[in-house]
Amino acid sequence: MVVHITVYMSKVVGVRVSHKILAIAEKMVRLGLAKSRNEALNILLERGAKEILPEIRKAVDVEKKVEEYEEEGGIDLGPVDLAELVRRERGRWTT
Repeated sequence: MVVHITVYMSKVVGVRVSHKILAIAEKMVRLGLAKSRNEALNILLERGAKEILPEIRKAVDVEKKVEEYEEEGGIDLGPVDLAELVRRERGRWTT
């Protein structure tokens, strides 16, 4: 059996988390699901990242298509940057 181990470098960042998220992390530690709050928060972030990755991929695809469209001539929107317009509108849909 071959086991692959991937080692990632970590970075220290200052992040404010809600009381709810902190309570979940502390409960994970208390129940033995994580060794520390740091580990618990990383588990929560990794699981959340897996859920959001498809949305990120879709957004990247839209950006690429907008860029291709603009390179092909697109339509003249005057001083409006189509890619920026798409990002701004996407932000309104997801909030």
